Amino acid sequence: MSKKRGKILGNLQKEWKPVQVEELFVEGTNFDGLIGIEEMSDYDIETFKSSKSKNEKKRDSLNKVDPSVRKRPLNDSTEEQVAAADAPKKKKKPTKKKKIQGWSVTSVNLDDKEVDMSAWNNLFVPEPVLQALKEKGFAEPTKIQTMTLPPAIAGRRDILGAAETGSGKTLAFGIPVISRILDYRDKVAKGIIDEEVLEESESEEEDLEDDETLGCVKVEKTKIEEKGKRPMGKLHALVLTPTRELAVQVRNHLVAATKYCNIRVEIIVGGMAQEKQERVLKKCPEIVVATPGRLWELIKEGNPFLQQVDQLPCLVIDEADRMMEKGHFQELHELVERMEKNQSVRQTFVFSATLTLVHDPPKRLTIKKKKGPKQPLKQTPGQKLNQFITMLGLKNPKVIDLTAKEGTVESLTEAYIPCPLEEKDAHLYNFLRNHPGRTLVFLNSVASVRRLANLFSLLQCHPVALHAQMLQKQRLKNLEKFAANPAGLLLATDVAARGLDIVGVQHVIHYHVPRTSENYVHRSGRTARAQKEGLTVLFVDSKEMSVFRRLCQTLGKNDDLPEFPIDKPVFDEVRRRVEMAKELEQLDHSHRRSQSEEGWLNKAAKELDLHFDEHDKLPIRSAVEPGAAKALKTKKKALEAVLKLPLVRGAVSGKYPTSSGSLVVPYSSGNTGEALELVKSRKKAAKNLGEELGFKKKRPKFKKKSAAKKV
Repeated sequence: MSKKRGKILGNLQKEWKPVQVEELFVEGTNFDGLIGIEEMSDYDIETFKSSKSKNEKKRDSLNKVDPSVRKRPLNDSTEEQVAAADAPKKKKKPTKKKKIQGWSVTSVNLDDKEVDMSAWNNLFVPEPVLQALKEKGFAEPTKIQTMTLPPAIAGRRDILGAAETGSGKTLAFGIPVISRILDYRDKVAKGIIDEEVLEESESEEEDLEDDETLGCVKVEKTKIEEKGKRPMGKLHALVLTPTRELAVQVRNHLVAATKYCNIRVEIIVGGMAQEKQERVLKKCPEIVVATPGRLWELIKEGNPFLQQVDQLPCLVIDEADRMMEKGHFQELHELVERMEKNQSVRQTFVFSATLTLVHDPPKRLTIKKKKGPKQPLKQTPGQKLNQFITMLGLKNPKVIDLTAKEGTVESLTEAYIPCPLEEKDAHLYNFLRNHPGRTLVFLNSVASVRRLANLFSLLQCHPVALHAQMLQKQRLKNLEKFAANPAGLLLATDVAARGLDIVGVQHVIHYHVPRTSENYVHRSGRTARAQKEGLTVLFVDSKEMSVFRRLCQTLGKNDDLPEFPIDKPVFDEVRRRVEMAKELEQLDHSHRRSQSEEGWLNKAAKELDLHFDEHDKLPIRSAVEPGAAKALKTKKKALEAVLKLPLVRGAVSGKYPTSSGSLVVPYSSGNTGEALELVKSRKKAAKNLGEELGFKKKRPKFKKKSAAKKV
């Protein structure tokens, strides 16, 4: 309640006193209807604590009014305000205070519904983290979390974790890191550990004022904070990721898990202003999520806060198989070499979905030679893990391997479409038109992403692109657009293949066959996450067939993947529309290129003060043809008119019979998820037909050859 309202309440408790006014004051002034003037000579003022911000207080001080103006009868609006102020207030529910790891926390009931969190018992999860998990609805831990948390938290052991995509690996390493920070704070509060305390900067004080309450939990200052200081300045954990988008996602997950712990988590990645990230590091975050390039750049420049990596308590390497590859992320290898001295004290977490996936050696190494040493055989998963243990200097690590034999999750349905390269655009448009849903398309090059983005924009599919040559802000903005659209289309390179958790991705299309089996597993892992179903489809050209067969052999998929059905009468109409769009795209591309070249040359001539006569011709490679803009506009209208027509004209049936005699419709009627059911029904029908005809089980197509003859 404001001070002004306190004065009004004081006025109501006294009587008014008439005031004698001199005639000189009234003379010459029109006071028609004035009865008299009264004042209060003796009154009490009840003051209340102001809840206004600093800006509101400054504004009130500038707009102060003379006190004599306030000595007047109350109007109707003021009486209503006083009545509202005198109304009985609702009693607040009593709150319980809890002392959590050296911090005084006041907690209240978050939800009316009680969530059973008993499944988290005996996993040593701190209480404030459990409170955040309860708010998010994580009532049960995943398998990788159940296997990881006890040895990581209670045993402080290094972890080598391999689990399928979407299995909750972020919390599997995030909770032990948070637990270690809270345990450290508890020891500092009890005086077990002496730490140099740093005075709070102005920016930190402002952050504490803005974040006075965190959700339904109010953080109160401890004895250390009451003196104007807090035990800050120590870097507790470093989380390294291969891509910027994955770093942003991991940071958001950790922020949600630390909602009631008052732990600062910041991100350091390329593509953003380095000066801003240096200011962020001045706040001394306990956890830093980073990509190796920008992090190593700041360390080499001598950032004082990041020099603590030599005594780092926790190190996390997410998607470690990609990060530790030879020839990639050289900055990470240099960082690991610098941290060798602290191996005995540091706790390390290494996670990936393909941590134990191994390949056959190339054919050129398996060919027998007359002379020379023996060629290496296929690397085993144990040998691959030993490489990580040696490179990172792990001692007594806990190995947790939960990956399936086939590399992909059981809820993922796989299929392929054999098609020549020139028809892949038509097959993709055919799939998008007949099977709506959130679809992620992977390509092997940035040029292909740009070309398809232009082409499918003309086909009114509203695609968004994601590749490494885009600005970071635009990359994040496109991801948000894709996640917000239930029928969104994202065209991406392998930048989006690892770790991204986009809710509701129903279809993953491999426009190009991935170069490695790891890329296939991670690409396909963008769907069928968290025990949900999903569909992945490969477009396989004849030149890519050898790569496709080798991929199936590595993943243990000995039987051929089911072929996705295509209705030829409908596909002919689709091909015609795509060809029209291709012609329009090529014409538009050449027109824009000619305009840009001519505009650039005119601009350069103007800067050099060169003047061309009407008969002079500009030396450009492709001049703008007269009437090109009109022809382009005409073709656009023709394509738009065709796209408004239905794909199936007249009485064309897209049904085909199965062994059971029923008719299956391969194309969607507009509902999402029918492509998945289509592949399942086709696979089941083929299996039933084989059983009815008495066919024996097919011999595995990709039979492994023995390395040596058995004796």
